Order: sequence, then structure tokens, then C-alpha cells
Amino acid sequence: MQHVARAVPRRKPGDLGRWEILRRLRYGDLRKLFRHRWGHVLPDDESGRGDLFELVCNMSLAPSATAKKITNVIEVWAPWMSKDESALLVEHVGRLAIYERTPTARELGERMNLTDAERKRLNIRTVLPADVTDEDLAERRKRRKRERDARQRSAKGIKTRAAYLEEARKPKPWEASNVSRRTWFRRNGTGSAAPCTKSTSKVALGQRSTILTETDVYPVPSVCAESRQGHQGRGVAKLRTDAETAKGERENERGSRANDADPVPHDAFKQATDVLRARAAEAWRNRNAKG
Repeated sequence: MQHVARAVPRRKPGDLGRWEILRRLRYGDLRKLFRHRWGHVLPDDESGRGDLFELVCNMSLAPSATAKKITNVIEVWAPWMSKDESALLVEHVGRLAIYERTPTARELGERMNLTDAERKRLNIRTVLPADVTDEDLAERRKRRKRERDARQRSAKGIKTRAAYLEEARKPKPWEASNVSRRTWFRRNGTGSAAPCTKSTSKVALGQRSTILTETDVYPVPSVCAESRQGHQGRGVAKLRTDAETAKGERENERGSRANDADPVPHDAFKQATDVLRARAAEAWRNRNAKG
């Protein structure tokens, strides 16, 4: 009976944890740097052996790392190394503690003498350059963040600080007129502080529904009751009789006839309104002049 090998699903980096993701990213950065410096094969000298040691240390931290896989990495990057030397290197790395195989980004950059130009050209993220201090890198991050925030504010249509200050320095016409800002806008009738333009002259004076007089009485049905609440919450109902309802209707009718016979002149009403407005404006100016 023939056995069929089942494919083992490959685990994603996110399933292995944060440190495994960092290890894989650093392994990729080391490969890019070595390809840029030496090509596909490391040199047979002290610098090549040092770079190979860093690569083997990183590979030995993989969850599925074995001696065979590490030996395969050595054969790919250093085919000139003998089998005995390769076995000694694998054994030496296996005996090292975990903290000895996980250098910091600063330590690794100083060991490999990584320059800032190489780091930018190769887009290396997990190794810090040896010729730039931590303070300079922090200031660089702050500057990039400010530029990024400025682009986002510009995309939203927010004014810059320079534009805001330039607009604030513009001359204010109400200061030249020696009045307040609200008074200036009210007199000119422009801007957000402009007064309401609703005029009472638009009200039709002939419509009785908009004019209330003392004689206007609104009749209610005889079954309607006006409830009066006392301190104890008891309601006292007062029913309107039919005679009172009829009396109210007669008074309402007499008031309507009086309004129709003697309507308020439109011109006189407008003239009185203009006089009142002029007096109010004069009082306001006098009060501002005293203040």
C-alpha cells in the first residue's frame, strides 16, 4: 500500500509571535546588506566570517532550526568553508545563550559598520547605523511626523500657522471706526454678525389671524373643562355653559367687525417702527461713546 505524504500547512509569522516576526525581518535585512556588499558569496576572510556568524546566529533562533538547515545556510553563503570548520561553527553557535545570539539594533550596526547612506539605500529597518546617534534618529522621526501631520492637515483643508497669523494681522475696520465688531457688522449689514433682516412690514395687517385684541374670545365646546390643580393635586373643573359660549361668539364677531372697519395703516405702522429703530440706534451710540 502506497502512503501519500500530507502537506503540512505553513505557519504565518503572526502565529509565531512578535519576536519571530522581528527575527525574520532582520534576517531579510542582513541578506540585503550582504548581497549589496559581497554579492552571492561572502569573502574568505575575517569580515566574511564575521558576517556569516551573525547570519548563523539569526538562523539558529528560528523555531524550526536544525543543524542541517544551519549547515545548508553556511554552504550557500560560504562554499569555501570546510566541513569541519562548518561543524565547529554550528556547535559553537548552539552553545551560546539566547541573549548572546540576539544583539540589539545598535550593537549589530556597530559590528557590521553600517552607514546611514547604506541603511537608507537598502531600506533597512531592524539595524541602526553606526554613524548616527540615537538623538539624531529621534529628531529625524519627529521631523517626519511633523511633515506627515502637516500633509494630513493640508488634505483636510486646515489652515497653516503662517496663514492664520497673516489673516490675524489684517486691518480691522471696526477698530478704525472706533466701534465694536458687532456694531460695525450691524451697521454695514455684512458678515456673520449681520442683524436679522425680517421686517414686520411683511406681515399682512388685514389678516385677523395675526392680530390679537382684547375682544378676541376663542369659544370652546360645552363639554370642555378647565382643570385647576391644587396643592394636593385635586382637579377642580369649571364647565362653560352654552350661554357663555354664545356670548363669547358675539363678542368675537363684534371685535372682528371693528378690525375690518378701522385697520391700522401700513405706512403709519412702518413710520413708527423706523422712529423706534432710530431712537434705539442713537441710544446705543451714545452708550458706546460714554464707554
